Amino acid sequence: MPTRIETTRTDEVGQLIVSYNYLIGKLKTSQHDVNNLSHKLNTVFKDKIGELNLEINQRGLVEQALKQSEEQFRILVESAPVGMVLTSPSSGIVKVNRAFCDMLGYSEQELINKPISEISHKDDWAREQFFIQRLLNDSSVSSDNLPDLDSEDWETKLIESAKDLSTDLSDINFEKRFIRADGKIVFTIYKSILLKDIKNRPLNFVNQVIDITIRKNVERELIRAKDKAEESDRLKSAFLAQMSHEIRTPLNVILNMTPLLESEFESKQDEELNILLDSMNSAGKRLQRTIDLILNMSAIQSGNYKPEFEIIDVVKEIEKMMREFKVQCEEKGLKLKMVLGTSDAKVLADEYTFGQIFQNLINNAIKYTREGKVEINIFDSAKKLNIAIKDTGIGISSKYLNKIFEPFSQEDVGQKREFEGNGLGLALVKKYVDLNKAEIKVDSEKGIGSTFTVTFNK
Repeated sequence: MPTRIETTRTDEVGQLIVSYNYLIGKLKTSQHDVNNLSHKLNTVFKDKIGELNLEINQRGLVEQALKQSEEQFRILVESAPVGMVLTSPSSGIVKVNRAFCDMLGYSEQELINKPISEISHKDDWAREQFFIQRLLNDSSVSSDNLPDLDSEDWETKLIESAKDLSTDLSDINFEKRFIRADGKIVFTIYKSILLKDIKNRPLNFVNQVIDITIRKNVERELIRAKDKAEESDRLKSAFLAQMSHEIRTPLNVILNMTPLLESEFESKQDEELNILLDSMNSAGKRLQRTIDLILNMSAIQSGNYKPEFEIIDVVKEIEKMMREFKVQCEEKGLKLKMVLGTSDAKVLADEYTFGQIFQNLINNAIKYTREGKVEINIFDSAKKLNIAIKDTGIGISSKYLNKIFEPFSQEDVGQKREFEGNGLGLALVKKYVDLNKAEIKVDSEKGIGSTFTVTFNK
């Protein structure tokens, strides 16, 4: 670097020296600036090199993670228990997993590049085309271009789900049938998702395929079984109605003739004959009750009985029944009484089934009580009306309580049982209670007695 020249001269040489010294100062300043800039550039360059190295390292890590993620995704797709299919809007099947190959009986090589229409049921392919075009948002497609598929109103369902047909749907989900390599039909749930590139252009479809063939077969079997059950129920109702007529007609003759025979032989005072006539009358009435119970159960189970709800005065109805059972109680030496614990004993119920409920419960209470009493308690609780039939009879074992409302169920079975019955009475009571939207519960102890409580909404 040149140095300054010291001088005291004022002539032209002195002026030249001053100019030279000025240039030397400017040169030093420029050199200093260049040094500073060079230092800064070196610092920045080092920083950028560091950042570039970091970015390269990070990009390497990202690429490694991406490869790892792609491998994990590939393994996940390949080992998925449901069929996975990648299809192109133009070139058909691009990729499939093992589950899809096993489902249709094809190898992966046989499926790649195959148009999916070739393995689709022809009646479902038209529908799938419609769905695909909707996914691609092709407004030129309309139902006028499609065949009439009257098996299900799939277009309406799609319109309802999409709301606006101009909306770009992201996926579709429907039932679809495929044709296996052996020609058999496979029923599936088919879900298709449209993938798009960074410019929002259609790229591929990712399809999930779930085999529901077994479920479909079970559904068909259930439908056939239901149809058979309904037909059996219809035949049963027709049979019971016919048998009712065929049995009741001669039975009515027998029951009507019994009093005539009793009056005819009354003067003869033949004790053995009177016993036979009483047995015939009792057996006829028992058979009549059994027929009535069977027909009533059939009407309830088939849904043929139509209730007519009205306001019922519970006290009035119970008092009427107590008068009917008075003689029966006197013959057994039982006390029959009503305990009223409310001033509002009215409920909305079906009159016939209401009467049948308490006719059965009171009759059973008297039937299974050898001594003591039968008490009918009517009381309120939480805006409900409770009617409890309490007896001091033989009671029910805790083991049998959970079966008490099952049809034809009896605790004492066999030819030597003490009490007659067919096990339909309480089953009908439960049906009638449910029909009236009421509830029934039982509290009982063997040898102590039972309480049947029916609860109605007020």
